[in-house]
Amino acid sequence: DLQSDHSDEAYLTLIQFNRQYDVVEEDRPINNVKFLGTETYEPNGGTALLDAVGRGVTSLRKLITDKERAFVIIMTDGQENSSSEFTSEGIKALIKSCEKDGNWTFTFLGASQNSWTGSQLLGLRREQSVYYGGDAHTHKAAFAGLTGTTRQYRGASAASVENTGQTVTSAMASEGEDVQTDGLWVPKKEAETPAEKKE
Repeated sequence: DLQSDHSDEAYLTLIQFNRQYDVVEEDRPINNVKFLGTETYEPNGGTALLDAVGRGVTSLRKLITDKERAFVIIMTDGQENSSSEFTSEGIKALIKSCEKDGNWTFTFLGASQNSWTGSQLLGLRREQSVYYGGDAHTHKAAFAGLTGTTRQYRGASAASVENTGQTVTSAMASEGEDVQTDGLWVPKKEAETPAEKKE
């Protein structure tokens, strides 16, 4: 669907991680990517977030030319607890270097209210971060938001799209039951105050 809306070529690299690092797809044309369903994503084990981002971005950097753009989506259901190769400072420097090139955009999505902590660990700004909750509805909304953001990114004339997290949250808010709190999208039931819940 994304491919059919644009005349340019788009390629997907998909990496799954826990304590292990598994390249599911690498530099594959979008129209040749197999269907990605619930069986594709199987959360388990620890969360070596820093190692996965470090290895993934380092590998992708070797594939991207100066005339191409990279849209990196980092999605996790847990906090960093297992990395051994990369440090937070090393990842911050790597991402900063990529963004300085002008053709890289990063978005962080976390199924935890600690998403901002994870985003900070990578050196990403709050407006690049989204908390999407842990149930089926919020997962669906998150992917719908990413679809809209990817369309915008591919259609933009600039090298990158600013405030990607806010773009995702806007698309998620269109579901009708969702709100945005301080730059992060939060399910209504978790954004309500105790007094509001009693009412």
